Amino acid sequence: MADLKQLTRKAIDNFNQGKFDDLVKTAAENAELITPLTGTIRGPEAIKAYFEQMRETFPDARVTVR
Repeated sequence: MADLKQLTRKAIDNFNQGKFDDLVKTAAENAELITPLTGTIRGPEAIKAYFEQMRETFPDARVTVR
């Protein structure tokens, strides 16, 4: 199994490339994403939909790790 650092970097790559199916592939069925504006989003499909909407609204959004 990949370590947390590898999983995080892969998730960031998937987000930046718009590969939201791959982004949530490793998410548990009871995964939660907590955001300041929308509150708690539950489940991989809802999380995927959130990121798809985010990309539609902000098409240039990217995550950069330094």
